[in-house]
Amino acid sequence: MNATEFIHELKWADLPAEVQNQARRCFLDTIGTAIGGRQTELSRIIYDFAASAYGGQGAQLWFDGREVSLPGAVWRTA
Repeated sequence: MNATEFIHELKWADLPAEVQNQARRCFLDTIGTAIGGRQTELSRIIYDFAASAYGGQGAQLWFDGREVSLPGAVWRTA
């Protein structure tokens, strides 16, 4: 089985409890960081750029709601 097949076939229930707990912590850390950083001037500039340069359909900017293309949403989170 190659990595792509492994990823597509993996189920949450198949992961050990320690891995599930770490994934939850990482997710909460990501959300907390995004919420805290969203209030900065740099965040406003990045969001405005993503919305103007990557406008489109398929995704929304976190904590903003403006619709952007998928590359725009990915660029914003990079």
